[in-house]
Amino acid sequence: MTNLIDAQGLTALVTELADRDAIRELAIRYAHHAWRKEVAAIVDLFADDGAFETAALPPIRGREDLFDAYGRMFEEDEFYPFVHNHVIDVDGDVATGTCYIDLRAVMRGEGLSAWGFYDDDYVRVDGTWKFATRRVNMSSYVKLGEELTENPQRTWED
Repeated sequence: MTNLIDAQGLTALVTELADRDAIRELAIRYAHHAWRKEVAAIVDLFADDGAFETAALPPIRGREDLFDAYGRMFEEDEFYPFVHNHVIDVDGDVATGTCYIDLRAVMRGEGLSAWGFYDDDYVRVDGTWKFATRRVNMSSYVKLGEELTENPQRTWED
């Protein structure tokens, strides 16, 4: 039996696939610009009232505050994120997603390896997907050259 899709269904499918790809590209570009310390390019990935949230700081909202915050972060520290395993749910001109991160960083002069995830809200602005809110949730940090002090994996022997 052949599974045929009508023109309207095909259009909807292609639109959803294009949206998902554009959102994945948004996360990839964020990492790319972080590696290069390109503050203006990162801020351009956010909606005008977009926000960045982390447990370490109060929410940073709006292009001017984002520009200042990323400028300070990149002046003081270095971030080398690797993003992967992107889960995306699209609903018209808004979407949500979770994107996992492996991070190498130099913070306060110390090399670190870290891992966690971004919880994102996206919005389509003039046909382009932007971050409405990007929340970073880091699970663990390890200083480079040191061993993890606690094994995060259960042995299942008890």
